[in-house]
Amino acid sequence: MRRKFVKMFTFGFVLILLMCGLASASGIAITTDPANQLYPAIYGDKIVWEDHRNNADIYCYNLAQETETQITADLSYQGRPAIYGNNIAWEDHRNWLSDIYVSSFRRTNGHHSEWSEVPGMPWCISWESLDYYSPDIYGDRIACEYDRACGFYCSEDEHVTYDVCSGEPAGRGILVSPVGLIELNISDPSASLFDPAIYGSNVVYAYTTFVGCDIYMKNIYTDNLRRISYSEHAARPDIYEHDVVWQDNRNGSWDIYMKNISTHTEYSVCTAFGDQEMPAIHDNKIVWQDHRNGNWDIYMYDLATDTDDDGIPNYMDPDRPSPDPAEVPLCTDTDDQKNPAVYDDKIVWQDNRNGNWDIYLHIIGADTGWSYRKAITIDYTKVNATLPDFPVLISITDSDLRDCAQDDGDDILFVNADNSIKLDHEIEYFNGSTGELQAWVRIPSLSSSTNTTIYMYYGNPTCGSQQNAAGVWDSNFKMVQHLEETSKTAGTYNDHLDSTSNNNNGEAEMEETHMDTTGQINGADDFDGGNDYVDCGNDDSLNITDTITIEAWVYLNSISSNNPIVARCFPTPQDGIYFYQYQNWNELLFEIRSGGHEVYTGKFTEFTPNEWHHCVATYDGAYVKVYVDGILGSTVGETTGPLIWTSSKHLDVGRDNLGNFFDGTIDEVRISSTARSEDWIKTCYNNQNDPSTFYTVGYQEGNPVQPVPELPTVILFSIGLFLLAGYVVLRRKDG
Repeated sequence: MRRKFVKMFTFGFVLILLMCGLASASGIAITTDPANQLYPAIYGDKIVWEDHRNNADIYCYNLAQETETQITADLSYQGRPAIYGNNIAWEDHRNWLSDIYVSSFRRTNGHHSEWSEVPGMPWCISWESLDYYSPDIYGDRIACEYDRACGFYCSEDEHVTYDVCSGEPAGRGILVSPVGLIELNISDPSASLFDPAIYGSNVVYAYTTFVGCDIYMKNIYTDNLRRISYSEHAARPDIYEHDVVWQDNRNGSWDIYMKNISTHTEYSVCTAFGDQEMPAIHDNKIVWQDHRNGNWDIYMYDLATDTDDDGIPNYMDPDRPSPDPAEVPLCTDTDDQKNPAVYDDKIVWQDNRNGNWDIYLHIIGADTGWSYRKAITIDYTKVNATLPDFPVLISITDSDLRDCAQDDGDDILFVNADNSIKLDHEIEYFNGSTGELQAWVRIPSLSSSTNTTIYMYYGNPTCGSQQNAAGVWDSNFKMVQHLEETSKTAGTYNDHLDSTSNNNNGEAEMEETHMDTTGQINGADDFDGGNDYVDCGNDDSLNITDTITIEAWVYLNSISSNNPIVARCFPTPQDGIYFYQYQNWNELLFEIRSGGHEVYTGKFTEFTPNEWHHCVATYDGAYVKVYVDGILGSTVGETTGPLIWTSSKHLDVGRDNLGNFFDGTIDEVRISSTARSEDWIKTCYNNQNDPSTFYTVGYQEGNPVQPVPELPTVILFSIGLFLLAGYVVLRRKDG
């Protein structure tokens, strides 16, 4: 029997260990000081909290600058901060009462950033010797509790609202209290107002009497008062746009509920085992602290999730799945995590995993296997018009990619701003030893009026390649040759690979040493002017008869003879397409020939050698145009005519069929069956000429992902205890 007891004991103990191991301790430590850091709030890249390393002060961490700043240093208590934009509000006891102070994040000398209290008298709410608590801030309006009849208001006094940036009156007073502009039942001595939250002109709060507590909303401009909940067991509201969330005890434990104030529809967000409390909402994400596992964890609900893709989000769907994949545990460490706050895809909370309260951050990732990401923000002023399906060059050398990405870059991927779309990308070059990356990413809509933000994810050691090279190039691209390959196999037409799905690969008719040349973008081919060229075949996809665009980056060594860039033509008669630098003249010409005669010729004068140029030729069915470095040269043609491109002859890079060979370096050759617009061409040049000015790359955002428990911790713990109890009983019987 002893062996059976040992086995049972061991199995129970292992289950308890398994239970502990399944807890997910995700998140990035923002603070690690041994003192307590409490009540975090977040807006954009700024996280603020109450910090007890000295007394009780307000601190801020700027994610973009990776800097921590102490906001207050008074010996009295400052705590429970709120943040909106560049303004922070908090409780402050420096005047012996609890006041509300405000600080503003400002630029000094255009470079240095610092926090300072709003000018004038210290901006605070301290009228009539009252105490003020729990501020919330939106724009220039602050809502807070105060102790006169347990009400709250959101202004500097009972008659004017002050702009927290200038200290000047901003308009109508917003007293939200039993004796002010808000209409309440002041005859009820039990009435109290708690936990205000403000969004726009609406303030939501908990209204408590001896009967119970419900959520109300007041519009501070129209004075319209609306009751939000009717359970008489509601508390802790928050608001974002048209959605109000709160914790509700109608079912005997605290659950999370939400109401859309436009449709007047109420929804249950989470009614899981145990208590769910302290909800916060921003955009489509609701977060809360959750006790289902026997300690406080952080959970999230994504309102945008539509599992069955029927156009009805899960929380609204009569056939809501169970379990609901919209509900996600963010951190289920065996210690407590409390007081979450959310902004976009960033969630912060206070965390006790280290034996004291620290501030932790979680980034909602594009995929559960990726640990890191960076924002890439494209400068709209570099984009000449809003362009669909535009291939953007990302060219960076990044030590974080060196340290955290796979050596071959397979785990690098790109998503759109809200993580809803994985973007097609092609990696032209990645060096895992240096972190140098050159990748092409298709942007579904590249805006010329607002910055476009995408995210680059990396840090997944087990995934395969995330590339979809052919998807980067729209259907008009018939050939894209990066010319980065450095080796050849004769007769295979695989020396240079076409990135489109057309497989217009090239046979390099040159020495391998000429293929290993530095180009404008990664590698290129060095043509000797004697017999070097690349044969790209004559596939049907190259039989373009209407409109066309030819692009290449060109470095010309000399102008002593004709230098063909791309040609597809017969020697006699000289029918076809010629894109070349004309002999002894510094001109770039694009000729369309038929019957041995020029039909159209576009040109660009003053084409200079010994430097890189972005050369583009287009034909739209009526006009021939030539661009150099985004600048349009002459435009030729006013009558439509056929494009003589259908040919049994091969498309060549670096030579024509008249005995001319290019002397210099060619990179990034593209053929399209459409006439790209001037805006497209100029944006290409802006992006490829100097990628570092086309976008900015943000800081590394970490999101280390751990396995999510399949069973609640409390259930596994109970199983383990049950088996251990069985061991004890049997042991006694045996003894």
